[in-house]
Amino acid sequence: MIWQRTRGLQNMLLICQLALAAVVLCVVMMLMGVEKLHFTHYPIYALVVMAGLLLEAMNRERARVRMNLWQHNFLDQHRVTLRQIMYAAGGLLAYLVVTKDQFISRWFLLLYFSGLYLTLLAGNYYLPRILARRMFRGVRAERTLLIGPAAQAARMKRWLGMKEMFGFKTVGILCSDVTQSAEVHGFRHLGRMEEFEDVIHREAITQVVLLELPKELLAHRKLVATVEKLGLRFLILSNLEEMLEHPVVHMQDDGLSFITLRTEPLENPLNRVAKRALDG
Repeated sequence: MIWQRTRGLQNMLLICQLALAAVVLCVVMMLMGVEKLHFTHYPIYALVVMAGLLLEAMNRERARVRMNLWQHNFLDQHRVTLRQIMYAAGGLLAYLVVTKDQFISRWFLLLYFSGLYLTLLAGNYYLPRILARRMFRGVRAERTLLIGPAAQAARMKRWLGMKEMFGFKTVGILCSDVTQSAEVHGFRHLGRMEEFEDVIHREAITQVVLLELPKELLAHRKLVATVEKLGLRFLILSNLEEMLEHPVVHMQDDGLSFITLRTEPLENPLNRVAKRALDG
């Protein structure tokens, strides 16, 4: 699924950047002409920096920092890179203070973290697309078929465009509310939903995206059975908020899945106590 590919790409990017952190340190060591007597200390510095980068990556989602993998947006990449440098530099400086290390110079630190910032920024900016092309091309590419109304296809167009780097190639759409058009919002019109099995075989489809919650149960049960039989990936775009004309919240409790209209944080006793304290 897409979130597995996204997480995998993030992890591959992190591994590459950990390796680059060590490479930059070696380069700066050569430029500064570090004495061989002190060589044994620098692998420890590299490990501390790498630990800082790992810690930043683990806390990034909790801090709700956006990691834009698919768009060349300098501001987003700059923010993430600054976080990485703060964690890496903070970890190394804490280590130097605790151990009272005097083998490393201020000029080395300045040159190293300047070079590391530029290297990580370039990595955040360019590496995701390079890695994605290597990991999700060829047999890993997903030939995607859309099934559903034209209006929902328009809603999906931007999302599908962003997911192309993850190997999602949209082959076309089966759309019953359009009959004569060769295209639906830029997607090839391949026919009506009743033709899905023939289209799946003809177009070598590997992934099916249903553009709305099922209405005709018998037809969609046949679709699900066909997808399962052929071992295809299957996604359903939820349009429940549009149907209810109200935002919804998904929740689970004791193995059951529920949909509700709001989160109601004041149902948490601790939140009620905090609110009363703040209200005075």
